[in-house]
Amino acid sequence: MTTTAHDMPFELASMARAVRYQQWLASSVERHLGHRVLELGSGIGTMTRWLAEHRPVVATDVSEPLLARLRAASATWPRPPAAVCEFDPSAAGALPDDVIGVDTAVSFNVLEHIRDDGAAIAGMFHAVGTRPSGTRGRVIIFVPAHQWAYGGIDEAFDHYRRYSKRHLTRLIRMVAPSGTEIRARYFNTLGLPGWFLIGRVLRRSTFGMQSVDAMERLIPVNRRLDALLHGRRDLPLGQSLLVVADAP
Repeated sequence: MTTTAHDMPFELASMARAVRYQQWLASSVERHLGHRVLELGSGIGTMTRWLAEHRPVVATDVSEPLLARLRAASATWPRPPAAVCEFDPSAAGALPDDVIGVDTAVSFNVLEHIRDDGAAIAGMFHAVGTRPSGTRGRVIIFVPAHQWAYGGIDEAFDHYRRYSKRHLTRLIRMVAPSGTEIRARYFNTLGLPGWFLIGRVLRRSTFGMQSVDAMERLIPVNRRLDALLHGRRDLPLGQSLLVVADAP
């Protein structure tokens, strides 16, 4: 995996710089979040800080060094996570105490890093299955879209795959409780051509922070474009895919 000079994965470092993008993504899932949220693959807390603004969040990761960075960073936040703990959703076994009782499980750009992504999704549903009675259980998944866009950047970021709406919906149905309702839409149309050009056509393994800054400046335009193309027309194209699954 490509790293920065500070030995942080470049994928996390670039995401940490993209504050407008973080806020856009957080606002896109805000209305779907419940009373107590489990976040998988929290990393350095890039998305955690936005999720934790209005509810308790249990931040988890399989990397203790990343969790240590998250604990240090979140100490300065107005509302730090309710808990920070190591958790692998694809591993069998008892849930950590802090995970029990969550009603929403979310993952942002995590499943593509996991070889057995079906087991990880099953672990998310297992976690929300411990929620208090009478509350809605929900799994929210955000992943890179379109396998045909898989290229050098994906390889450098240790991505096993990218996803289509049909593929991910079918995978969720295989492991989710019977009667689970699934809604899916593509996300960030404007980001797809650049990703395809750099990673697939030019076969580059990374992009400069100047590219991140350029995309940051385009976020207001991108948000309006996405609202038009995905809110009204459901265009089957986007750099990413957002899925919301309601457990019965």
